[in-house]
Amino acid sequence: MKETKWYHMLQIFIKRMKHFFLSIPKSLQFKKTGLSFVLKLVRKVFSFIWSRRKLIGVLLLIFLVYRMSGNFWTTAPQPMEIFKNDYDLITTKISVGEISDFVKASGKIIPQNEMRIRSRLEASPVLKIYVKYGDIVESGQILIQLNTEKFEKELALRENSLKVKTRELLQIEEEIENNKDLFEKGYISKRNYEQSENKYAATSLTVADMQGRTNWLKDQITKGKIVSPIRGRVDYVEKNLVENYVVEHNWWVFTVASNGLKLSLSIDGRDVIKVKEGQDVSFKIDFNPNKEFFGTVVKILEPTNLNPHRDKAPVFYEVLATVEGDDTELRSGLSVDATIKIQTKMDIKRIPRTALRFVPPRIVKIKVEPPRNTTTPVIWIANKDNSISALPIETGIRDNEFIEILQPTTLSEKDNVVVNVHVNVQQRKKSKFTLPQPKRY
Repeated sequence: MKETKWYHMLQIFIKRMKHFFLSIPKSLQFKKTGLSFVLKLVRKVFSFIWSRRKLIGVLLLIFLVYRMSGNFWTTAPQPMEIFKNDYDLITTKISVGEISDFVKASGKIIPQNEMRIRSRLEASPVLKIYVKYGDIVESGQILIQLNTEKFEKELALRENSLKVKTRELLQIEEEIENNKDLFEKGYISKRNYEQSENKYAATSLTVADMQGRTNWLKDQITKGKIVSPIRGRVDYVEKNLVENYVVEHNWWVFTVASNGLKLSLSIDGRDVIKVKEGQDVSFKIDFNPNKEFFGTVVKILEPTNLNPHRDKAPVFYEVLATVEGDDTELRSGLSVDATIKIQTKMDIKRIPRTALRFVPPRIVKIKVEPPRNTTTPVIWIANKDNSISALPIETGIRDNEFIEILQPTTLSEKDNVVVNVHVNVQQRKKSKFTLPQPKRY
């Protein structure tokens, strides 16, 4: 038997180790440490290995062959799992029941009537805030009082000056009447008479200007009291108003909404043709999804500035609906998920919608192919030989689970409608030994 390369290497290694241990002087004595006993034991072990080197080499060779072969001579072949059919069809039958067609939408709760209140006064500090968010206010009730002290002081001075100028104007008016008589009798010249008229005209302009300024100051003082124009609830308060007690000109400081609420829903343009005024609406709010609220569609608003030749994005319509009841949980601005009930049909033939979504895999035997170049929905009927046949149908309304089957149709209550398929895969236990595989990228 020709010795292999690895066998030569093993012999050389064993010879060198034997030479090393045999070269240690036997006269060395290690009484305290016991190293001499260990060296003697090692020399004996290597002497035994050297004397049995061929047998050890054969055993190593057998072990390597065993590991590479995958133990094929001791492992019994695994039995194959046998199925009666390559696949099992999962079917259902046509049923009779009700279907409610509906349109889903999202939106928010808005008030029936909403007033945004703005400050009409120039920048002024706030003296007092009388209401807070959520308060119910009456029409004409004061919401905040601005500081109008500078206007009040100027108004007091202007009113006093206006009184003086008004008396002066009356005196000049009497003087003109007297001068007119004197001028007509020839006691004064025309120039003196005209001077009194000019003085009256100038004083009249001054009085008018002062009266205008006085009225403006009164208006500013009135604007310092911001009042509610309607009865309702405070739904918005400007943040800077509360934190800094300062109001700028034309600031949006409050929103007062009437007590009534309504829904503003966004509907896809493809579904809006189904929606009509008077249809029932049910909706839920985010923080209480287990409670359902109800309402009625009252108005459908078309989108503005819509150009169908330019705008290719989906079009959404706004649908307004009432909110029934006066539930305290509902607040303006809350997001809602709504369902608009279109119609309900009773005692109609229906099948699960999964039947229309079923696509047969290649392993399934098809007996009757579906018609080509058609958009008619197709379902699959299971045959006795475990094959399937395509059956075009006309459908009606649908809900989340079922779809209506319109008459006439060849589908009967005895037919098994395929909704899914279970493929029975035959598997054999793989051997540990495999052929070399190419590198995959």
